[in-house]
Amino acid sequence: MKPLGFAAGALLACTALSVAAGTAMTALPGKFNSAFMQTRSIPGFKTPLVSYGIVHVDGVHGFRWQVNSPYHYVFLMQGDKAEELQPDGSVRELKAENTPWLEAVQHIFMAAVAGDLSELQNYFHLEITRLASGQQISMTPRTSAMAAAIESIQLIETTPGQPKQLLIREKSGGRIDIRFHPEKRSGT
Repeated sequence: MKPLGFAAGALLACTALSVAAGTAMTALPGKFNSAFMQTRSIPGFKTPLVSYGIVHVDGVHGFRWQVNSPYHYVFLMQGDKAEELQPDGSVRELKAENTPWLEAVQHIFMAAVAGDLSELQNYFHLEITRLASGQQISMTPRTSAMAAAIESIQLIETTPGQPKQLLIREKSGGRIDIRFHPEKRSGT
């Protein structure tokens, strides 16, 4: 499984979930721009990897996940096409049949950004908790392939479709914590 940000870039945790790939990204009704801080904890490592970058999602340009520090990495996805700009400057085109996490990124993160709970229910058991400002959506995988890698995902939104925090707990004991800062769109 590949972590979000480096090699998967895109959230779920933009992360590499073991899901059967193959469908195209659905059109997004809105858009989302934000700076982010991602903390990736891996069992056996004392110090988590902390990265900073920006994310941009819209129905015209698709999904862009860009890590600016401590390395440079870009993940782009538009429709059923995706590519990575690696820290060494090389570009790698990704094909859905070889990268099962593409579907996870498009269906989970895109549904979250679009505020589409019915799409999320296709992949997760959902528990929604209203907060003083926004809501928390706790997700437990429905599919055995996804459940083999992911224990749970928690999404905190300020309003539907506006993520504030995404926390992914992996079966391996790893954790990905992404904090979004829409007010810092121009960078980190």
